[in-house]
This record gives sequence, structure tokens and C-alpha cells, in this order.
Amino acid sequence: MMPVEEASAGGAAKSIELDRLSELANALEQGSDRSMLVSLYRRQVAATPEWPASAGAASRVLFYVVIPPLAWVAAALVQDLVSNVLGLR
Repeated sequence: MMPVEEASAGGAAKSIELDRLSELANALEQGSDRSMLVSLYRRQVAATPEWPASAGAASRVLFYVVIPPLAWVAAALVQDLVSNVLGLR
């Protein structure tokens, strides 16, 4: 079974780019400025996530989309409970 990162289009493109950069770094003279720049760029590509969505983005959606309606429902239930307890109905 293929790993998830290679099964995705982003993972495949990242893998191809990393291979290309590795070949380029091996072809360049070690210690040269260009070799150093290629190495830094390869490290940056390797650190880049394949998916645009992250756990942080999912938690923001949860906080902004799900929690406010739940708070409104809870407020309505508390209002009804207080009204019933005080006999305002």
C-alpha cells in the first residue's frame, strides 16, 4: 500500500521536486554558494506540508462555525429554564 503523501498529487509533486533537487545538489561542487542555496531550498521544500488544511485550520472552523450556534441554543435553554423557575410563563 502506498503512503498517503505519495498517493496525493501534492505529495507526488513534492517527491519529484525533492528528487530533482537532490540530483542537482549532487551534481554541484560541494561547498559552493549555489550548492548551499539548493540545499536550503531543498530543506524548505521538504518542510512544506502537502495539504493546505491543518489541524489549526480545522480547529478555527470548529470555533467559528460550530460553537456560536451551540452557545445560542444553550442561552435559549437557560432563558427558558430561568423563566420556568421564576414562574414568568
